[in-house]
Amino acid sequence: MGQTLSFSYYLRQGRAVLLRCFGDTPCPVLPETLGGAPLAALAGYCFSDKEPSLPAGTEVLRWGEDFSHPLCGNFVQSISLPQSLESVGSSVFYNCRRLEKLEFSASLTQVGSDAFMNCDELALLRLDGLPRDAGGLR
Repeated sequence: MGQTLSFSYYLRQGRAVLLRCFGDTPCPVLPETLGGAPLAALAGYCFSDKEPSLPAGTEVLRWGEDFSHPLCGNFVQSISLPQSLESVGSSVFYNCRRLEKLEFSASLTQVGSDAFMNCDELALLRLDGLPRDAGGLR
């Protein structure tokens, strides 16, 4: 059974920056592209109950149909990030107290400060890659 997800995002240098994901699953699998642009970053507070960070004067774009249920805070249990993702902003998972698992690839090279603050149940970080793959995570 597939997921029905919707997204609010903006473009930065032709690449998508996710502001918020919407849907009814606590375990979203994020796509490689949004509106044809590679999904390259998660904005600060993207999965937090707090509103995501948005640069002034930025046009918010939407992809999908249902924006009624944001996937954030205690609703989120597991997130699979796409291989296209290179960075996540500060406090991106702030207060996601039920987040247990995060899957990402070696292309993720920047993680903002306090990204996992109050993620009390986070027990598994799964890196999809080969031992020889370069990665910028410390």
